[in-house]
Amino acid sequence: IAMLALIILLLMIGYKRENEHQKKISVSLLGIKSFVIWVSFIGIIALIDRHTPISTGRNFIVTIPFFAVSVAAMASSLSRLFPKQSIFTVGLLIIFCAFSLPKSLRAVRFKARNTQDWKNATQVAVENSTGRDLYFGHPAIITGHYLRKFSPDVVTTKIYQPGETAIKSPAIVVLGHLSQEHLLKALEEMKQLGAKQIFPKSPLSTGHQVGVFAID
Repeated sequence: IAMLALIILLLMIGYKRENEHQKKISVSLLGIKSFVIWVSFIGIIALIDRHTPISTGRNFIVTIPFFAVSVAAMASSLSRLFPKQSIFTVGLLIIFCAFSLPKSLRAVRFKARNTQDWKNATQVAVENSTGRDLYFGHPAIITGHYLRKFSPDVVTTKIYQPGETAIKSPAIVVLGHLSQEHLLKALEEMKQLGAKQIFPKSPLSTGHQVGVFAID
């Protein structure tokens, strides 16, 4: 909250101190509008998710332009307020952008590999869940939609946490969005329980992958 308030404050100060002609676009005003749109979108999604969790990371891609304009406008306002430190401000902006590159590259790589197939994983899990308990290694933010889609009846699911949840057989376990440490722990536990991987065909190698295991 303090960070959001600071961004708004800097943008408003920059807007008040702008001495540009009225016909020119006010950078600070553009930043304020973009920031308001960005916060409003996230707030609305948060309210919806409290009632019906349906959002995923990719839904927030549309907010990137508004956030980028807000950050750029804030940097511009700082440069005008402190002209002697403008090089320092630009340097911070470059560092901020540079830190986001590795995560962006990882996201693109995982997207290209198509390892997060929650739709087919959930379908396989539901089709094999008759007479079995159904466990998900990820909160039903993503899987809840597909559960309602593929199961005409209400399916009771349990959250599986590697090393903490005691699984009672027979069961179906869906893994996904785990850290590498938790994935290795989960795979070791599946091995001890005699679980068979039924989706996908290739063994799981990273925590970002989605897999379905059957325990009899």
